[in-house]
Parts: sequence; C-alpha cells; structure tokens
Amino acid sequence: MYPSRFHRLVLIGKLYTDDFNTTLSIVPDGPGSLGITSITTQLLGDLADQLQLFWSGSGFEITSNAVLHSFKLNEIGPDGKYVQETTNEFVFGTPVPGGHPIFPPAQIAVAITLRTGAERGPASKGRMYFPGMSGYDSVDGSGRAGAAAALTKAQTAARMFEAINTAYATSTSGDEARARVGVASKVGAGRFRPVTHVTVGRVPDTIRSRRSSLVEDPQDSGPLAGA
Repeated sequence: MYPSRFHRLVLIGKLYTDDFNTTLSIVPDGPGSLGITSITTQLLGDLADQLQLFWSGSGFEITSNAVLHSFKLNEIGPDGKYVQETTNEFVFGTPVPGGHPIFPPAQIAVAITLRTGAERGPASKGRMYFPGMSGYDSVDGSGRAGAAAALTKAQTAARMFEAINTAYATSTSGDEARARVGVASKVGAGRFRPVTHVTVGRVPDTIRSRRSSLVEDPQDSGPLAGA
C-alpha cells in the first residue's frame, strides 16, 4: 500500500509509428489536512505549458520523430488504483514534436534517474525513459554518449521538475499538503520521497516495446552461388 493519495503523470505520444509513454509521480511533501491538491483545469494548463516547452526545447534535444500528443494526470489511492472514475487527460491542440532533427532507432531511450535523500531502500530512486535524444543517437569510442550531453540532459530534467513543482505550488491551498515531483513506493508500509537531484548515465538504454509496429521490410540477398 502507498502511504496516502498521490498523483501520477503519464506523458503519451508517437515515436515513428509506435506509441510511447513515460510516467512521473507527484507526491505529498509536508503537512496538510486535506491531502494532495485537487487536479484543476488551471493545474492541467500550467503543466501543459511546461511540458510543451521542455519537450520541444534545446535542452533535451529529443528527436523530432517523438511527438507528444497528450498527458494524463490522475489521483492514485493507497491501493494503487484511480480514485476518480474518469481520467484527466490533456490533449495538445497541436501535437508537440521533439526539438532535434535526428533519427535514432526507435528502441533507443535515455534513462532519467530521479534521486532522493535516500541512497537505497523504498522510494530511494525512480526512472523515466525518454525517447532518443541528441548525443545518444551515436556514441564515442568507449561505446557511450559524451559526458557533456549526459550532464545537459540531467540539468534539463531538473529544471523541468522544478517547473512542475512551481505549477503545483501555485495550485495548492493552505489546507493541502505541498506536492512535489517524487518517488512512490508501496513496499511495506509505503513511502514517498521528493526528488532532490537527477542523474543521467552515458550508456543509451533499450525499450523494446517502442519498436513493435515498424515494418521490418527484410531485403533478400538472392540465391547463393551453387544453391
């Protein structure tokens, strides 16, 4: 069980011809008699502005073939299920492409690791897997992306999380717990921890499900001599 209610943010889009999504938790952090803030139209609009800005911006340099179509923001109960019967989904009027004209393989991803004040144990860390980004579409002689590219992605993710925290701070009333980007665990009694910093490794990751509908189009060599 989770300790209490929290929010789950899911980014949804298309990568070439495949669907993709990546998920982030928003957790209560601090006292409040009414629990986590309500999901309002203003909050959805504020988040949409920030997500569009970062998705298309020069920090992440996400492939322009990864197009953000919508996001869902829903309240999750201690049992891990939706609290409301209906889902809150914001659909962008114009889908938002990534900001860099590169063509990485569909299954290549960049892992954003969310760090907390705990080095290990429940809710100590979490991950988001973004589509391919500039700097990760090719590697150096060590088989890794450059350190500068990894640092830029980590710093950009940190700024995006700060912007999300600000959007929540604007929406929170005095009787509600402060909400922040965090990590949620349902191990044992459950635990929430706010994110304190972000790391990005230099080795590209692989998400095989992001390459499920591309047509292989195999090319035949023709018969071997003597066959």
